[in-house]
Amino acid sequence: MKKNLKFMLGVLLLSSACGSSAHAKVDTQNLTPLEVALVAPLSGDSAEIGNSLRFAATLALINSRKDFEKLGFDLKLTTYDDKGTPQTASEQGVAILSNPATLVVVGSYASDTTLALAKSFMGASLGLVSPTASSKALTDGGLPGFVRVVARSDELGRAAGQYIQKALKSKRVLLLDDKSADGLDVSQNVAAYLKAAKIPIVGQKSTLEKVNFTALVAEIVALKPDFIFVGFSSVQSSALLLGKLRRSGVNTPMMGTSVLAEPQFRALAGSDTKGVFYASYVAPVEAYASALIPQFNKQFQQVMQAKPSSYSVLGYDAMTVALEALRASIKSAGGKTPTRGQVLKALRGVKMVNALSGSLSFNKYGDLEQTNVYVLKIGNDFKPKLVSILPAVPGR
Repeated sequence: MKKNLKFMLGVLLLSSACGSSAHAKVDTQNLTPLEVALVAPLSGDSAEIGNSLRFAATLALINSRKDFEKLGFDLKLTTYDDKGTPQTASEQGVAILSNPATLVVVGSYASDTTLALAKSFMGASLGLVSPTASSKALTDGGLPGFVRVVARSDELGRAAGQYIQKALKSKRVLLLDDKSADGLDVSQNVAAYLKAAKIPIVGQKSTLEKVNFTALVAEIVALKPDFIFVGFSSVQSSALLLGKLRRSGVNTPMMGTSVLAEPQFRALAGSDTKGVFYASYVAPVEAYASALIPQFNKQFQQVMQAKPSSYSVLGYDAMTVALEALRASIKSAGGKTPTRGQVLKALRGVKMVNALSGSLSFNKYGDLEQTNVYVLKIGNDFKPKLVSILPAVPGR
């Protein structure tokens, strides 16, 4: 409740800071409404990240509102809580489709919820921009209106494998996954890279276990790896496994995926997180080189009385891509209200030279033409430190 209250106060302050006086001069009754939907986990285990995405997306929209007023449109945002579950995401997709004023959607956080959301739009010509979903199924599955502003999961896996080989020089690698779309795909691509590099893999283990890792830990002890890659999609499971390993005397270096970027991982696993690596599509805010980052930081902190998270950068960029597609489709419609189909068609043509996370342009599948994978290590102060930036290598 406190987070929601803080968010609402932030939006009110931001509206004031970003042109309430200019807004007062515009008779919105004479403007045509244009609506953007945002879907994110605003409650549940990933609510902290979901709300970070929500605020940043709202900030991007408010910063663009005056430009759209000049075009004759009143830009609005409607938010939907998918609670971090695919079923709820699908239900919210149906609700969004029932609102004809919604022309484009930003969301969601996890790949499974985003895939459920995207499938609910099939045949409806409604475009979807994801700030964080990395599963290759989203762009390999024939979803015509989907784009994302992060690397694919297979690109992340190959970059992780490269770092394990070249920087860590591991010789006995164990690969784990939880059979989730993201976890399995990343783990398989780490394995493919290591095999091509002739790095010995002592085991590849898949598990559906979420809590009791006693049997798995016993297997790990017997295999004696010198490095463990954990392709889990759950923060809680990652923290529980790490704790079980450390209590069992296994201090083998470990790398996880982007889920370890969530603050909840460090809160749950505590001191066990020291020295843990993770390969991620998201970097600390200060790692992004855009000249716009200082102003973004300043505006965010003025309103929220807190520093933006890495996910804030991606939420802002995803909304900006959606708004750029709206602008382009208004132009192609001769200044009139575009159709959902026109906005969808414009999405993959968006090119941004100076987005917060870098230059953004999309291939015919909706993937970024160029992006990075970031490798971070959690320090003794429990803060992640950037140790490497690797160009994502496309798999096709």
